[in-house]
Amino acid sequence: MKSKAAFLALLVVQCVGAFLFPLRPSWQRTEANQLHMSKTALQSPVSKNLALPSSVQVTLLDRLGNGTFGGVHLAVDEVRGEKLIAKCARAATDDSRAKTNAAAYLDIEGFINSKLCPLHNNTNNADATSSCGMQHIAPYLGEVVLDDTKYLIWEASGEYTLEDYVEMEDGWLQLANDLGVSLNEEAVADYNNNDESGSNQREQLHNQLAAEVLRQLLEGLAYCHSRGVCHRDIKPANILVDPATHTLRLIDFGSACDMSSWSPKKLGYRGEDKGPRSILYCAPEEFVDPESPYAFDIYSAAITWLRTMLSDDNIDSENTLASDESEYPHGLAEEDHLFQWRIAVRDFGHNLVSWEEWATLHNSLPYGWNSLFGKSRQGIQSLRLLSNMMSYNPDHRMSASEALLCPYLNPGCNAEAPELPPAMPWSIMSHIQRWKKDKQVHSWQDEECNIDDLFTKVVAAEVSAADLTSRLEKANGGIEVTGGGDKCDTGLCDGDALLAIGSIDVETAPLEHVNELLEQWPRDKLIPLLLVRDSV
Repeated sequence: MKSKAAFLALLVVQCVGAFLFPLRPSWQRTEANQLHMSKTALQSPVSKNLALPSSVQVTLLDRLGNGTFGGVHLAVDEVRGEKLIAKCARAATDDSRAKTNAAAYLDIEGFINSKLCPLHNNTNNADATSSCGMQHIAPYLGEVVLDDTKYLIWEASGEYTLEDYVEMEDGWLQLANDLGVSLNEEAVADYNNNDESGSNQREQLHNQLAAEVLRQLLEGLAYCHSRGVCHRDIKPANILVDPATHTLRLIDFGSACDMSSWSPKKLGYRGEDKGPRSILYCAPEEFVDPESPYAFDIYSAAITWLRTMLSDDNIDSENTLASDESEYPHGLAEEDHLFQWRIAVRDFGHNLVSWEEWATLHNSLPYGWNSLFGKSRQGIQSLRLLSNMMSYNPDHRMSASEALLCPYLNPGCNAEAPELPPAMPWSIMSHIQRWKKDKQVHSWQDEECNIDDLFTKVVAAEVSAADLTSRLEKANGGIEVTGGGDKCDTGLCDGDALLAIGSIDVETAPLEHVNELLEQWPRDKLIPLLLVRDSV
């Protein structure tokens, strides 16, 4: 009876809160081209941040760089001789508001890191400098005052960010090495060959790296979101690579929001008064939606991942991916190219699928797109995940925890479900949705989600439009090849199920739509297909 009474009391409180604080999603009221930056100073958190353990004695060394609101120094722990990173508030101008904001951003970053990386008992014990349990957050030690200046202190855990690897020549190869991604011994033997086998092995390594980068990025976000933290500035420059542990680490939480608080004034969150930190990577809603706050990071993660993995251009280099005449000669490494690509997707209503179909027919895909998405079942699965992460409506984007269970990142269907983000306080609908999603995620783990792969294989073929159009018909919820008799001619076999045209996912597309695509295909070019064929 007491438990029922408590539940009813909580239900009443949530209902009252839902009416007292009605919130309309910002994506419904903000135009995609409107960007607003705050004209008022930020407020520092009231809660006390984590103090640096007295067993750590910090000496500042060289200054590594300055940002808009902070300065970063290399430091050393004089007791253990270990390298540290120290960050202080440093405004780019002498404006009083800029200085106040710089101090507030540093306080917010300290508070968020204290929440994500709590030290054991915060006392002088031998484990005081151990990193937090979640390996994808930079290991935060606490704050200290040196010469009347407050510094936040981290253990040094890597020198380069994903931005650095994007700018390196053949940076993805170095990134694969630093994340411990490698080929098997047989594949390594063919890797350096300047023939088709060598090209295939480089492509295989690149695709393995793509899955690893996205998995680690989503694991870090799943951890942050499960603790109610929205990073709000996910981009390559804020993702550190730690070669010692082969790990990606999220950094720079100065723009983060703590959305788990029951207080109406959430730390770091000011609705439309706090604009995006990095326009190239922000979601279409531009401001964190109070009903779906963590979806903002999911969109930014998609753009970050795509730029990292499409950082090559079609140039003469032994380590570039296989050339494809249907692609634009540039990837997305240059910010101008990334900006142009985002504008192109926006012009299709932020619909990645619609843009991809147009770009395929007009030879405008970024370089490397087909290699990443159009050569295998795994590639199509990754494109489906990317399309969801880039949904225009934040409510339609899956959480980082759900994304980690998708076939692309969990092909064996054996991954454990990470903790889901908490429901939004004062929103009974959010609590109901959170309960439903938790039930769905855990029930999904018990399903036979990979059974088809045991009896089918994916094959590639190139055919003319004339050979293909007359042999397609609806069947078994998809589109199958018919009319060829018992033999497989022109690369097509009776019973083949159509999976993709190039990298365009057509597995569940209407036959009418597929025929429209085929009619628009250039007549002087063969049509690349991915087909699902029985393997028995």
